[in-house]
Amino acid sequence: MIVTLYEKSDCPLCDEARELLEELAAEFDFELREVDITQDARLFRRYRYFIPVIEIGDVRLYAPIDPRKLRSALEAASC
Repeated sequence: MIVTLYEKSDCPLCDEARELLEELAAEFDFELREVDITQDARLFRRYRYFIPVIEIGDVRLYAPIDPRKLRSALEAASC
């Protein structure tokens, strides 16, 4: 499964989301893709007010990331 973290530098919430994903990687088998939204104008326009954004399949979680919702999304995608 692929988990995408849309983020940018100097973003404390992004750092927290990454740490949470790193912790959950011990329980769930996923590939983490980190995307810097400042490198893509379309992504920047879409997510600049919502980062971090975590995408798991068709599910998107927006800041602030709720650990319970993230775990539920990972569990659902693992089935």
